[in-house]
Amino acid sequence: MRNPITSSDIISIRGKYLYIGDDDPSQRFFMRGIAFPIPPPSQTKRYYYSDADVVSEEELNDESYLSGWVSVLEQLASDSDINTIRLYEMDCRFNYSTFLSRAAELGIYVMIPLTTLLGPGVLSRSTVAPACYSRELFEYGASCLDRFWDYPNVIAGVVGNEVMNSLKGWKAAPCVKAYIDDLARYGKRVFRTRSKKGGGTVRKSLPLLYATQHDSPSAEQLPDEAIKLTFDYLSCHSVNSDSDEDRIRHLDSTVMFGINIESWCSSLQSFEYEENGIDESSYHALWRTLFKGTKLETTMDAVTTEVTVREIPTISPKPLSIPIVFSEMGCSKYLFNRDNGLQQPSLARDWKQIPVVLDHPLSDEMSGFIAYGYDGGGNEAFRMMGDDNTRWDGIEPLPPSLDYDNFCNEMSNTIKTESASDETSGGNLNANSTFWVPAECEEFSSKLEQLWGVALYPLAKMPSYSSKRESNLNILVDSAAVILSVPEQSEKSTLSVAAVAIFAFVAAITVAAKNQSSDTSEDKKIFRKIPRDSDYGSFKC
Repeated sequence: MRNPITSSDIISIRGKYLYIGDDDPSQRFFMRGIAFPIPPPSQTKRYYYSDADVVSEEELNDESYLSGWVSVLEQLASDSDINTIRLYEMDCRFNYSTFLSRAAELGIYVMIPLTTLLGPGVLSRSTVAPACYSRELFEYGASCLDRFWDYPNVIAGVVGNEVMNSLKGWKAAPCVKAYIDDLARYGKRVFRTRSKKGGGTVRKSLPLLYATQHDSPSAEQLPDEAIKLTFDYLSCHSVNSDSDEDRIRHLDSTVMFGINIESWCSSLQSFEYEENGIDESSYHALWRTLFKGTKLETTMDAVTTEVTVREIPTISPKPLSIPIVFSEMGCSKYLFNRDNGLQQPSLARDWKQIPVVLDHPLSDEMSGFIAYGYDGGGNEAFRMMGDDNTRWDGIEPLPPSLDYDNFCNEMSNTIKTESASDETSGGNLNANSTFWVPAECEEFSSKLEQLWGVALYPLAKMPSYSSKRESNLNILVDSAAVILSVPEQSEKSTLSVAAVAIFAFVAAITVAAKNQSSDTSEDKKIFRKIPRDSDYGSFKC
């Protein structure tokens, strides 16, 4: 039976590992998750924009459409061993207390998006920096942290999904970096302010995660090297920062890194090799490049035809040392076993990569995965539930398929006990943390320009909004941090009180916006209707 998640079960970051517990953690946490279904248009029309000029409090607190989400939660909790779900579409302005509280009761952590498809939360991959980072975007993300900080089962916020998926998309990279930095700074202020208020356990951080694609924007670098370069850019610091703490330490114990990988496409492959038994597998290449700092070089003697394989340093050999997860995992069903005669009519994947991720040596470096996905993000090539032609209606859970059954079997056979000691970190939970000695942004931007010919907008010139919002933080905490926690079994009635707190929260934001004289017009836009034709780069279809 699953244990409910309480305030003592907050997931925290220590060095490169996730732990259960914020104070003196003793248990490592391995994410065993699934991508949650995408709401149908009949529901998103209601809660992503309003035909009215201002979203009413009644609309903000209407949770009736979430009954279908709760039904899927209960389905997954009853017949699988998942402990995490990743949400792709939501709007932080609206109330999710019933859904998140039920997830906590079922022992399920939730990864939330900090961007939206439309409106103020858009981080567009097609907009060049600095225009892609607006005050509206920061205000939206900050409001998400304010609202969800006190839910112990909110495991992380996704700041972007495959934004830099091409050389053109890399023009938006400074916006992703600036957004991460601002939210990290703001999160530390949220912690300090809530700690001063007292009244129980206060989480120290709500981790931020960027999900990169397992691909390269250039043919000259393999996907694993491109992923490492992406990480190095997002973790860099600026020499123009005001203080050592601001430029180096504000990301420590705050940031995770996700990789969307779709390359386990054969029942014949292993951790080391692809199905031909010769080529290095993509999982092994990632492990070696990201954590060992080397890549393989194969040469053939022109006379003897003797093949020699040796390891050489990568472009950026310093190993990653923050929590890494496969933020999406699973090959397209159309590609799985396509060329080896093993493909079945049902097009079901076998999910044999699950024990690979949860076992040595990957488990020594990584912190789990999110299987992609319950309804495949609306794409039948990745749908785990129902048949290929049935999309989720937002109400009734989809029936299991052979693909999902295989997934559940691998999960049940390879449950990683969450009791690993700290031996792999040498007893120092902050050992070798990448963010203690990050690369300088100016130097690394020059490297990317040399490699890919992409001239990035200088990070030193990117706008920063976190300090401007600090004056409103006390107001927000006083009004909104009252009860956003999971009730005990005997306190189910407190859910009705949560609605009152949410009303106060909305009112507090409105007051804070009015008090910010220099930015009043910008802040009010968060509550205005969202246009239907906005561009976005935060979701993969």
